[in-house]
Amino acid sequence: MTDVMAISDHIKTYAVIPAAGRGLRLAEDSSLPKQYTIICGKPLIYHTINAFLRIKWIDKLIVVFDAENSKLMEEIVGSIGH
Repeated sequence: MTDVMAISDHIKTYAVIPAAGRGLRLAEDSSLPKQYTIICGKPLIYHTINAFLRIKWIDKLIVVFDAENSKLMEEIVGSIGH
């Protein structure tokens, strides 16, 4: 059993957040996808990323987003300060 424990200590855990969709059913303003909808003063994706960053056993977080909104996503991720 110790061999399994030794191997699992070296395994990296990645989380992938898919944020490239449009999600038009949620947003009243269809010019922006739902992940950019403001909830409690921040975009929805901001809250999602923060929730995943609090999980200690996740080694890397990957956010997949569309190129059309890359500037906006960079601003959001930059504002998190992690």
